[in-house]
Amino acid sequence: MCGIAGFILPEPEGSARRRLQRMTDALAHRGPDGEGAVVLPEGRPRWIVGLGHRRLAILDLSDAGRQPMSTPHAQHWITFNGEIYNFADLRQQMEGKGEQFSTRCDSEVLLRLLARDGALGLSQCNGMWALGLWNAQDKSLLLARDRLGIKPLYYYYDPASGAFLFASEIKALLAAGVPPTFRREGLAEYLLVGHSIEPHTMFEGIQQLPPGCFLEYRQGTYRVERYWSLAPFLEQSAAASPDELLAHLDDSVRLRLISDVPVGAFLSGGVDSSAVVSSMAAVNGADDLRTFCVSFPGSSVDEARYARRMADHVRALHSELTFEPNGVSILADAVRHNDEPFADDAFLPTYMMCRAAHQEVKVALSGDGGDELFAGYDKYRTEQVASRLGPAGKWTVRALARGAGAVATAPMPVRLRERMNRMQRILGSAGLDPIERYVGKLALMSTDRVQQLAGVDIASARARVARHLLSTPTDDILAKMLHADVAFGLPNNMLRKVDRMSMAFGLEVRVPLLDYRLVQFAASLPSQQRICGLSPKYLLRQALRGRVPAELLSRPKQGFDVPLSAWFRGDLDGFLQQLLADNGTGELSPAAIERVQRDHRSGLADSSRVLFAIATYVIWHRLYVRERAYAPPAGEGLPLR
Repeated sequence: MCGIAGFILPEPEGSARRRLQRMTDALAHRGPDGEGAVVLPEGRPRWIVGLGHRRLAILDLSDAGRQPMSTPHAQHWITFNGEIYNFADLRQQMEGKGEQFSTRCDSEVLLRLLARDGALGLSQCNGMWALGLWNAQDKSLLLARDRLGIKPLYYYYDPASGAFLFASEIKALLAAGVPPTFRREGLAEYLLVGHSIEPHTMFEGIQQLPPGCFLEYRQGTYRVERYWSLAPFLEQSAAASPDELLAHLDDSVRLRLISDVPVGAFLSGGVDSSAVVSSMAAVNGADDLRTFCVSFPGSSVDEARYARRMADHVRALHSELTFEPNGVSILADAVRHNDEPFADDAFLPTYMMCRAAHQEVKVALSGDGGDELFAGYDKYRTEQVASRLGPAGKWTVRALARGAGAVATAPMPVRLRERMNRMQRILGSAGLDPIERYVGKLALMSTDRVQQLAGVDIASARARVARHLLSTPTDDILAKMLHADVAFGLPNNMLRKVDRMSMAFGLEVRVPLLDYRLVQFAASLPSQQRICGLSPKYLLRQALRGRVPAELLSRPKQGFDVPLSAWFRGDLDGFLQQLLADNGTGELSPAAIERVQRDHRSGLADSSRVLFAIATYVIWHRLYVRERAYAPPAGEGLPLR
């Protein structure tokens, strides 16, 4: 796992080297074990190619694995972030055709493969990656991102000059001199779903390369093409057996245990992380199995006891961290690592867990992706019911929703009011069109509240979210939702969060459930094997019987949630007040923020998610818009012509 950066620019070699150094310095946290850089002539007079790398040594810990790495005659150069899990098989195949290797690392195998086959070689790789490959023969730069978007890759292109830059994180582009111009449409996306929507970011001109795509730049122009899509695999098979699923899981875990450094696992006590840990024990034995979890003492969302139960079951060496309201002292640093405002509060305990885990291991396996593959979220069960409602049923649930809303205005305990409001939202969504229902489940807040807070139009943002559902080639609404969550939700939210929080500490997180073969297998299942009646993760739970304690398989999903609702009525209320007083509100209305706080304090509404989104946005706005974090020294912006 590493940090990569590079560019093609019209500037002298000396200033190009300084620019590249600033980029790799901004990524030092991603690769604390070494750094490398190379500056080459691009072909056009005065144009320079720069490739930079920060290394986190996982395989072949010697200097032989240093990057950027070149082929023997320096015709191809690579800077690569990620892991190719099947590199040993690929190497053996290539050696059988006469290829010779000088290292034991996957980077050299990937370099030789792409030098030979170009972007076509990506389809042979099993792993996670973001890479830049310079071809000195035909003067082209290839960028590529893995199928699911596990690893990030950003780029900036100036059409006037043809200048092009890329990096693992936005901060490296800003350090290179890319203008940190605030993109107001990004605020609409953020207030709708809690993050920017790829390929866009919160900065004008800075784009994300979509998952499963490659980009080719050649002398001033570029193109983006897709090399993989999940769509062809949707519902293509008959029912599968639990043993088939277990075989896929064990093989995926086996590949992700390949390492020259210690490997551990994140364990919440839920089905997905328990599946991964049980497979680790089955594949590699229980000796020296290390697991990590976060607890929220005294909270109804604390899952620590379930994690301990699973850890005891496989005889793991288990570490448990305590997260309390004073844990928000880490918020500013976590926001800085996110590069963009990010409203999923789970990034805070993820940050803490990664900070603790990196002191004992350099690699950790996680259960991310299981909910999206096997229909684990409540919204899928709601959809199962809602999609079967006729006109009379829809009228009934709308009436019940109005009744729940009316009851919620009466005097009652805060917790009961929150349950009534949640019931109103669920019932209200059941009567909507499936597309509106899907977007509504992702929405952080209502359209009216967005208008009150920022006065921005979210119609185009809603359309971009809906497009992922509308473009899925199946009539089965559940299959549509699951495909959209893999294509949209995972790379924009879950995987982004895990990558930034883990790499803040130079920790590599591997996600066995997102092995592309397992993803294709899950997508091909009939919907009733993913959710049977109202039983989520049906086939996965069947497969885990005997491996995971029965009480963990039968309990409802809880999620990695922070108890923000109570905290924002207590310790965090003053924190937010002080934050707003010190840093202002950015583009947000102070009066609207005060109304949100007042409603939450009184118990009239649970606005904790909105308040957290406001807090993270305010911190981000100060760091990246007002203070221009990672801006280059004066006079060293981009030489755009």
